[in-house]
Amino acid sequence: MHQSTTNNAADRYRLLAWWQLLRIGNIFTAVSNVAAGVLIVRQTWQPLAPLIALAAASAFLYAAGMVLNDAFDADLDFRERPERPIPSGRISKAKAYRVGFGLLMLGVGCSMVASWQLQTRACAAVGVLLAVTIVSYDAWWKKTEFGPSVMGVCRYLNVLLGASIATDLLAEPVAWIYAAVVGMYTIGLTLFARAENEKTNTQGQSLGGLLTLAALGFMGGLPWVVSDYFGVQSILPIWYGCLAMFGLVVTFSLLHATWNPGPSAFRQHVTKLLLGFVFLDALAVAFVVGWSSGLIILTLIIPSWVASRWAPMT
Repeated sequence: MHQSTTNNAADRYRLLAWWQLLRIGNIFTAVSNVAAGVLIVRQTWQPLAPLIALAAASAFLYAAGMVLNDAFDADLDFRERPERPIPSGRISKAKAYRVGFGLLMLGVGCSMVASWQLQTRACAAVGVLLAVTIVSYDAWWKKTEFGPSVMGVCRYLNVLLGASIATDLLAEPVAWIYAAVVGMYTIGLTLFARAENEKTNTQGQSLGGLLTLAALGFMGGLPWVVSDYFGVQSILPIWYGCLAMFGLVVTFSLLHATWNPGPSAFRQHVTKLLLGFVFLDALAVAFVVGWSSGLIILTLIIPSWVASRWAPMT
């Protein structure tokens, strides 16, 4: 009985380590990006099979990025974050590499399945490009000044991965515009998150906050540049109200993190910004498709937030 209890505790310990390494809560935000991309170009949840394949591709690719991020950063984490799963010895670096690249191949494979289902090359092409960008970010770009921009490209491509379900992706300006909004938001978030590790980088912190708010400003301009969707003018006051409310939450969180420096405040703010991806996706879908679809996307905040209680999203 004692041996069985010990084994169960060890299994739970290893499971929690993988949970932390994968940052499960973040994966739902990647899936919401893809769902938004699909709905923006299709205005419907159909065809369902390619949508599921692309959502799975995004989930696997994002999870791969999280695992490979820690594998490539293992030596640095030994010095700065020894509690992480790899430096603490709960997961070996070699196993993390195997799992990370395995998840990457699964993600690309799912994008190819979507291409096969739709008889188009776009899904596979965007999936492969996203996989290459993820690995290059984790292995090289993350440590450079271009890191935040490359991370923005990853999220930009993630939205386009969903939009690749379109008959002609190049003819979908709304998807490209919204992907740019998400990319800018990501750059701001990444710059601000970097300030947690670079305690004196107040310039990066300020620039990150400004870019995050600028992304929301560009989001607010969406109705004015996409005239095809002016049929939803009746919902615009409520839509702008929701966007303004989110902007206030982000602003107050930024100010709180600035006035109360420290790891806890920074991580709380970054977590809110990460959850904000789902809110932005829900707003984009509500504008293009309708409130019911937007609310369905918004429900992804629930599993993301619950998962974050078990393992931090940062």
